Amino acid sequence: MRASLNVALQFAALVVFAGLRLLSAGWLLVILIVTVVGLLVLAVPPVLSLVALRRKVLPDALTAPFVTCAGLLLLAGATMPDFGDVRSNLAIWSLIAGPDAPVPDVFGFVGTFATAGYLGSIIWLIIALARTGAGSRPPAPPVGPPYGYPAWPAAPLAQQGPVTPEPQAPPRPPAPGSAG
Repeated sequence: MRASLNVALQFAALVVFAGLRLLSAGWLLVILIVTVVGLLVLAVPPVLSLVALRRKVLPDALTAPFVTCAGLLLLAGATMPDFGDVRSNLAIWSLIAGPDAPVPDVFGFVGTFATAGYLGSIIWLIIALARTGAGSRPPAPPVGPPYGYPAWPAAPLAQQGPVTPEPQAPPRPPAPGSAG
């Protein structure tokens, strides 16, 4: 995956998640906004995608956790019901079943699973980023022996002796019948 596409994916997932949470306003939204930890956890994949932007193309070992983070964030935003003082609400379910329909418990289970998976995928992402070194520059090529050209001659030129040209073979006569 191209690193620029990954940045767009992470920020799009964050914006869609924020929109879904704002549509299902309740205490979970208030807790998420008031606590700085919730906002910092949500910002980890987009920030790390900017760190990995130094590479043009991300390796598969780094693409998988980024895509998993975005997918699980969207799943959590779509299925985690928000609770209020009277009843829980979920914007997508309200659009499907009506504004007064009770939210099935399966949404809570799927939303909790997606949230736990999102937190696990953030840990996976940090480990993958550290292992691939995506935020660091590529190492400089080695210089000096034994890697190739020496940085200085092995012995001073005076100690190597006089330089004599290699003997050359005499020129060949032209082949019979050839122009030239």
